[in-house]
Amino acid sequence: MTDRATLVRAAAAVAVVLAGATFATPPAASGSTSPPALAARVLDISELPPNWHVDHSAPTARGLDTSTCLAGLTSPAGRAPRHTTVTFVQGASLPELTESLATGAQPSALYATAVGALDRCRSLTFDAGTTAVRATIRGLGLARVGSASTAYRMTMRIAGFPLSGDLVLFRVRSFVGEIVYLDVGSPVAATVTAFAREAASKAAGAAVSPPAIVSIASAPVRTAHTASGAVGYREIGTGPPLVMVMGFAGTMETWDPRFVDVLAEHHEVVVFDNAGIGRTAAVRGRLSVDAMAEQTSALVRTLGLHRPAVLGWSMGSMIAQALAVLHRAQVSRLVLCAAYPGTRTVEPSQQAIAALTGSNAAQALADLFPPGSGTAGTQYEVSIGSYPKSRPAPAAVIRAQRSAVLGWWHGTDRAGRRTPSITAPTLVADGSQDRLDAAANDRRVASLIPGSQLHIYRGAGHAFLFEDATTVAADVESFLAGRRRS
Repeated sequence: MTDRATLVRAAAAVAVVLAGATFATPPAASGSTSPPALAARVLDISELPPNWHVDHSAPTARGLDTSTCLAGLTSPAGRAPRHTTVTFVQGASLPELTESLATGAQPSALYATAVGALDRCRSLTFDAGTTAVRATIRGLGLARVGSASTAYRMTMRIAGFPLSGDLVLFRVRSFVGEIVYLDVGSPVAATVTAFAREAASKAAGAAVSPPAIVSIASAPVRTAHTASGAVGYREIGTGPPLVMVMGFAGTMETWDPRFVDVLAEHHEVVVFDNAGIGRTAAVRGRLSVDAMAEQTSALVRTLGLHRPAVLGWSMGSMIAQALAVLHRAQVSRLVLCAAYPGTRTVEPSQQAIAALTGSNAAQALADLFPPGSGTAGTQYEVSIGSYPKSRPAPAAVIRAQRSAVLGWWHGTDRAGRRTPSITAPTLVADGSQDRLDAAANDRRVASLIPGSQLHIYRGAGHAFLFEDATTVAADVESFLAGRRRS
């Protein structure tokens, strides 16, 4: 079994174990019979965002160590409360949401007992499928939901992957409930709170609807009808706008949700497909970086985005540079990730480029994540698995993009020769072990843009944004907020 398969299967067990721990009895599996009045107050798939589905095969808890901090965790009357559990999965793997709801004669006492037990816990051991897991537990400050609520974060490693399960225990009317939101890395607080708020509202008998903002992977694909043709895009979050420009052969679904969702805590993030991909129309005439920048500019105008920050990765960094040159009034700040200058570029090997778009997924990941990055590549695969299935970039578009990139490298794009005219505050960033973009390119770009900042992440590769998505997103957010690195 592969590491990825081990992770996904064990994660399903983890969420159910954590959700069942509060009530100290194995929870009912999804689809099992429950008291109708109780089952009707548990979230239904229709009340979740798109791209979620019910996991009817979720395993029951077993091997739970209740000998210490969770010992005696039952209802005040000494009997386990009646409860029901359902598990949902986004996309093909993670994140995963498990909700449990219990009812008993004394819900306030049950809630207090559960909180007291969890407050005493510093660790929890259990079996997740065939995998022994030890989770560490700490309190988590989240906004209150229901009449009362308390939150905890449980961190663990399975098959070398860091997993976090955020548990929110809440009380409402005659019910005590909890949700467990499990994901690779650290779940976004706004996402966990949104799910907990909906669960508490449903338990109270209120009509609920899918949370408006959860994850870029659940955001619907929309079409903007621009002066440069239709453009397919997703948007998420609130705050100052941030437009993210994808690189060579990539689609919207190439962005790691862990990276985008953190940025969306403070920004209205817009991701889109480049020309000829997905719902986005091809540009008229020969494809070039300048032409893709013009289409990006048309999207900004159509969506009414006022001077957005722009983040471009790889080929997207070329498009972002061209946008900042040709439409400087549209760009407030610029983040160039794995950047290439419009002239004097150190070109990657054609073998590396071919591997990036070939049929061998392992070779493609080796281009993006260096050997020393551990399980980063597999974590990335798991994370982008939360998107709905989509078509890859067509072969003809990839060929056209390759010609456009070569044109930029060789100085045939008008904007590429005018990089020194960029006036937007700029951050240039890359990994020191990038096989597709030598760090010399990033240094060259930074030297051409007056006042720019340069940050090279030691030991990281071309996909440095996703090797430690939370850290890099925090660095980007700090720059966008106008704070310089110390």
